[in-house]
Amino acid sequence: MKRNNQDSATAVVSGRSEEAQKSKSNGTSGHAAAMDSADLSVILASLQTMRNGDFSVRLPGSWTGLAGKIADTFNSIVAANQQMAQELRRVGQVVGK
Repeated sequence: MKRNNQDSATAVVSGRSEEAQKSKSNGTSGHAAAMDSADLSVILASLQTMRNGDFSVRLPGSWTGLAGKIADTFNSIVAANQQMAQELRRVGQVVGK
């Protein structure tokens, strides 16, 4: 499993979350529920991180509207995959004994 994208994706998610909150609270982003290309970049980076086997990545829970629904769904899927990966590791160790 490659983990070289973990730090960059996590940083992107964290950095975008703060930036998005500032711009949305100032009203500079237009419609608060609209997704922009920066949101899509964060989603893409998070998907790529998950694809590479890092199930610790999460999208911000503070997003609202369509972006919020996507973030909640993504976070649920990643959490389920993380649980499954942990269980497979555990079963593999038990079977290996």
